Amino acid sequence: MKNRILIGLILAMMLVSMLPIMGASALIGPQYVSTSNGKGLYMRSGPSKDFSVVTTIPYGAMMDSTDYYDAAWSYVTYSGYAGYVMSRYLSSTPPTSKPSPTPTPSPSGGISYKSFVKADYYVTVRPSTPSGFVNLRWAPSKTTDVYTIYYAGAMLRVLSQNNTWAQVLEESTGTCGFMMRDFLTDAGVGSGS
Repeated sequence: MKNRILIGLILAMMLVSMLPIMGASALIGPQYVSTSNGKGLYMRSGPSKDFSVVTTIPYGAMMDSTDYYDAAWSYVTYSGYAGYVMSRYLSSTPPTSKPSPTPTPSPSGGISYKSFVKADYYVTVRPSTPSGFVNLRWAPSKTTDVYTIYYAGAMLRVLSQNNTWAQVLEESTGTCGFMMRDFLTDAGVGSGS
């Protein structure tokens, strides 16, 4: 009988000693990316901007799971990735609409779509370095904001193009924007370039 009481007390003490550890990371309910500019949210390999970007989570996307790490960072999982995001860009309710980007004029005074021709084929993203990424911009100009990034091998559909830029669509998320054609490789599916 004394052994059972002693074992029970030891187990109770072990559970009580684990409470602060368990409380360090608080699971929170569903969280959505809600940035003020409508851009995606960088997921990083550690809780600081000094850590590398693991992936970009699109605006409005819901995390698979979210735990607070500290006041500034949360540990999240999303679409098979795990890492840290800045907590201030998370919301417990899905955003109602995406903020409209403010156009950034090119040095020539504006952005022209006149030279674009309709296209319909698939490409894979080919960064200049194997571990790099390619910027997806909201308009065909290096002076416009980066909407999100894509890593090597991502499959995109080309909707229109000119000699330098391609308007691409990620069909699974509906994300659409412009990439430089130098960083795209024809996947051999569709009507070709």
